[in-house]
Amino acid sequence: MKRHIHHDDGAILNVMTIELDKYDETKPHFNKDRDEVIFVLEGEMNIIFDYGKSKLISSKDTNPWHLIKANTTHQIQCLTPMVKILEVIGGIHKDNSCIIKEFKK
Repeated sequence: MKRHIHHDDGAILNVMTIELDKYDETKPHFNKDRDEVIFVLEGEMNIIFDYGKSKLISSKDTNPWHLIKANTTHQIQCLTPMVKILEVIGGIHKDNSCIIKEFKK
């Protein structure tokens, strides 16, 4: 996974481009009290949620983005050889902003 940070420390918006390939593993997590928007720039991905729910997003979609509400556990899964996403998270990042958590089943 490659993560490029486009914001300064303490910024009110956290803006990153992330590149994942099919073999990259991400962990289920949530952003404490902060909404997140994921925009697929290239490729196709799945966002997995609690109870086995998921959302497929492709750069070829008319609306290739998804809003993930604050405190929603999710995980990103790359479905093409590579996916490039723009991730925007509202609020100042703190040490306890991103919480790793298992899914509810």
